[in-house]
Amino acid sequence: MFIQQARMQIKNINFSDSVFISLFEDFCLSSKPLPQMDEGGLSRRLSCINDYRNELSSISEISLVAIDREKKPIMYSFFRLSANKDFVFMDFILPNIRMTSTSNIIKYQSAFCESFLHVYEKTGLDLVEAELNRLFKKEKLIKTLKRFVPAFTLIKNKKGEVCSVKVEKNNVIKFYEKLQIKNNRNKLDDETP
Repeated sequence: MFIQQARMQIKNINFSDSVFISLFEDFCLSSKPLPQMDEGGLSRRLSCINDYRNELSSISEISLVAIDREKKPIMYSFFRLSANKDFVFMDFILPNIRMTSTSNIIKYQSAFCESFLHVYEKTGLDLVEAELNRLFKKEKLIKTLKRFVPAFTLIKNKKGEVCSVKVEKNNVIKFYEKLQIKNNRNKLDDETP
């Protein structure tokens, strides 16, 4: 396996950290990952967001933040073992970076790979699955996954709608290797006079 030095520091989430709480609230207010986060006034939506954060805190067996070299949190992710303990279930991902530049895209992709590789190593399992329950901006999420994180396998229901995703360890490793090769080429191009 060709994986160089990690680009991210992977740490457990501190659920009482004010930076995390603020980022979580801001993301949920704008992205509305659950339908109840789009109902009522601001205080009602913030209450739903706080309830969801508390739920993630209690059900997530693995809650990670990927931090870049500048000490900025790039991605928060929340996982738990499946009922049969034969795969890892991903409850939620909170990106904290805009995909507006190549360097930001690479940071997000690195955060994704390193977080998932950490989960695979910690659990000894090779598969992460997640349901796509969101209604608001669901198509945008699917396009983002297809474009920026090809390690995801999109699963469709009988109606042909994407309803869940699978992320296999080997796909993450292959994607991460390609990402590192691309990143090394970009560095060489930048250093060439």
